Amino acid sequence: MIQFSVVARNTAPPHFTTTAPVFVQLTNVNDNPPVVNFQRENLEYFENVKALSLSAGTTITDMDGRDRTRLLDGILEFVDPDPREPSFPFVPNTVERYLPYQCPLEDSKDTKLTPCGITSSQVLTPPSNDLSLENNPEISGEDSTIIFDASQRQYAIFRTATLDFVPTGLTVATWIWVSGSFSSPLTVVSKVSSTRLLYRLGCSPNSSSSSLQFDYFSGSILQSVTFVEGCTMLQGAWHHLAVVLDNMNPSQWQIHAYIDGELFESQNISTPTDGSGLVYVGAAADGLQSAVRDYFSGRLHLLTLSNSVAERNNIACVIGCGVVIISRLSSTQTPLTSSYNFTSRALTIEGAQSVEVYEQFLNSLVLVLPFSEPIVSEYLLSFTVQDEAFNCVPSFIRIILQPFSDFAPQLTLNGPTSVNFSTTFVEESGPVLLVNQTSFSLTDMDLVAFPYTVTVQILDPLQPDMEERLTIQNIPSGINSSYSNYTLTLNGNVLLPALESVLRTVTYNNLADEPLGGSRQIRFTVSEPQEEDVTATTTIVFEYVNDPPVLNLNFSTAEYSEGEGAVQLLRDVQIMDSDNTTLVSASVSFTAPDGPMEVLSVNTTGTVIQATYNFSTNTLLLQGTDSVGNYETVLRSLMYENRNS
Repeated sequence: MIQFSVVARNTAPPHFTTTAPVFVQLTNVNDNPPVVNFQRENLEYFENVKALSLSAGTTITDMDGRDRTRLLDGILEFVDPDPREPSFPFVPNTVERYLPYQCPLEDSKDTKLTPCGITSSQVLTPPSNDLSLENNPEISGEDSTIIFDASQRQYAIFRTATLDFVPTGLTVATWIWVSGSFSSPLTVVSKVSSTRLLYRLGCSPNSSSSSLQFDYFSGSILQSVTFVEGCTMLQGAWHHLAVVLDNMNPSQWQIHAYIDGELFESQNISTPTDGSGLVYVGAAADGLQSAVRDYFSGRLHLLTLSNSVAERNNIACVIGCGVVIISRLSSTQTPLTSSYNFTSRALTIEGAQSVEVYEQFLNSLVLVLPFSEPIVSEYLLSFTVQDEAFNCVPSFIRIILQPFSDFAPQLTLNGPTSVNFSTTFVEESGPVLLVNQTSFSLTDMDLVAFPYTVTVQILDPLQPDMEERLTIQNIPSGINSSYSNYTLTLNGNVLLPALESVLRTVTYNNLADEPLGGSRQIRFTVSEPQEEDVTATTTIVFEYVNDPPVLNLNFSTAEYSEGEGAVQLLRDVQIMDSDNTTLVSASVSFTAPDGPMEVLSVNTTGTVIQATYNFSTNTLLLQGTDSVGNYETVLRSLMYENRNS
């Protein structure tokens, strides 16, 4: 309220004055939106960090006054989230169980399913220092993530005999990223005894796709259960896989396959036979029932093996939530309520509370990043709070990945059978591909972009670089290319699939009439910071085409007068042959109106060339393997004579 005094005075004496008060009542209208402010609008997180605090000195300002402002609700959401990143709800929905290393499972009998993560003693072979095991101190110093590379033949063995089907069944659950080819089986987990394979879970080829397959013994009979295209669904991103052997109905065993928390398929199975043995992760044992060892290629995270039956809500617990935003405040620590929508990737906050209460909540938020290999290099989050007049305006914070390279790239020019490649270049037939386009592969277990450099170099050139060429096609944006000194160079801060696509098109061409040397070695080198270079070689064998010799008469002419005798015809003739130093024959023919009276002759002295003349066809035939030079000399001695008087 504002008070004014109004004074009135007359001008004539005596001068009287009158004073009256005026009161103005001011009403504050809520017409400005609250704004979320950050001391830092860019946050960095480092690869392998599991949880990132979003506390960035968050404050909320309102031009209508903090003390007068009450907020109704707010929303924090991902802007354009990457669909490859999974996000699934937990049951129950508690803060502790969002973290990937706090994930106890409970079956219908309230029995704990363990381990949650890889906690068994293990032998890594071969070689242990090349197998990526991300250490997680929350699991008693054991490891939680294994990244398998089939080309390095890496696998883990659990030395345990406790993972049996008795009493109720078996649960195998893991985060999985299938990155290998389906040209051969890929085993996720298997168990063997001293005499036979007890069970195997993995991917098996099925025409152009791959099926999830579980092999087991029922008595002495090997049985197989196939979930068609199950493994095809596990490619290209993190997914969650759970396979459950269920004997809750003793009269009929069942097997259930869950993909990303949803029941993919269930099938009835025969009663499985189990026993003690070793559990292999990422490999199948060889030598058992003529089985051949195969290796998983891809990533496994938080592998869980249990002697119990996990139900639908238990599967959700193993799944965790992928990338999600949570608050560290429990329900007793804040009057606000919150819920996370796993489909829209949005955290909703509700409650008519003061600015201070909302600030406390926003500064308690955590971004959970459970995977050892991030997919996304940058997140953009939108914060919005709304006051009682429904005013709101979004604020943004950017989260930027600081990656590091855990692995060197894997390069194979000829698929799983051979790193190197060989091909044939046919003279004058155009360029040849330097890789097997069907099975060529350039991969990296690191999932984000790195500044890769690829060189393709002719190691043993014998001709000018304008004649020996390496070329590529369809260069995408972000990749720079150059060719100099027999070396093709590609570089760019890109994902490897972009480089892989380009390298499938690289070709070699030799423009010389007669390529020298008979073969070439082409070396591929892939480099990235902090990793050793990866190389592979293509061998090119030349196949020569026998080009015809070239005859140049050099405008040879001759004049003949009646009765003159023989005259020389090809005084300046030249013969050239880029492929051979010898010739086997030559012939000269002409039209002879005077018949046998017209004769061609040559001098073959000093050569092995034999000359014969056919009067009926007027053809001089030269025969005999001799040098190009001798044939040239003999042809230069060619004489014509007309004996008709």
